Amino acid sequence: MKIIKRRLNLLISEREKTLVGLLFKFDKSKISKLKLLDPKFIIKYLSSNYLIPALYLKLKKLKLTHLFENDFIIYIKKIYSINKSRNEQLIIESRSISKLFNLHKIEFSFLKGSALLKSNIYEIGERMIGDIDILVSKDQAKKAHKLLRKSGYNSKNEYLFWKTRHLPRLINPNKIFAVEIHTELIYYPKRKLLDPISVLKNSKKNIPDIKDLIKHCIYNDQINNFGFRKASFSLRSLMDYHKMKIFSLKKFNFNDRYFNKFILITNLFGISN
Repeated sequence: MKIIKRRLNLLISEREKTLVGLLFKFDKSKISKLKLLDPKFIIKYLSSNYLIPALYLKLKKLKLTHLFENDFIIYIKKIYSINKSRNEQLIIESRSISKLFNLHKIEFSFLKGSALLKSNIYEIGERMIGDIDILVSKDQAKKAHKLLRKSGYNSKNEYLFWKTRHLPRLINPNKIFAVEIHTELIYYPKRKLLDPISVLKNSKKNIPDIKDLIKHCIYNDQINNFGFRKASFSLRSLMDYHKMKIFSLKKFNFNDRYFNKFILITNLFGISN
């Protein structure tokens, strides 16, 4: 773990820490450093981590928009507005899917960004979301997939040649968001770390329990996206964890190497102690 810590320290620059500090735990004494940040760096860094809308919302709430040029604020506000409109549509599309699945007695639970948004952990325009991810039990997954296809969704990939966490991605030309039906939550060899059946059982109103959401966030970052192996991280995953921790007001410790590595990263950024 010490080797990982040294490597991560080398990867994280001071200006990155300053920017992350603004998003997570803002300290007014850091305003002078914030003023020195190059807007081009901010856009490039936060765009790659899908956090431009979160930045705009944070600056607006803290009344710090005056620290930056007007063109910069107009630009990030536009991205925030577009994202807000997209997420409002996500709520509509997810409700339609819920209605369809409930009608046909499909047991399901929303995952990732969709779950966080529907749980009000994020404000409507704050988090960028790519797909609607849904967990369904293995014995109902094909039925759920077929129902979506009948309702206008289609897939470019009809076949799976190896074991995956989800069925082929579904796209509807009349919808904004694609849909992925998951039967597993973790990369196959490690799948027992988070049992899908237990997650479905513990879900309420088709949203996983907060503990399961946090587990999935960490394991998805460290296992599915190879963060543990590469000593890398996703800033958006850190943001998800941070928001869920504040929302739940609970302390979690899963006592495994993936959790410990993830928390180490939050410590290096000054997000947690």
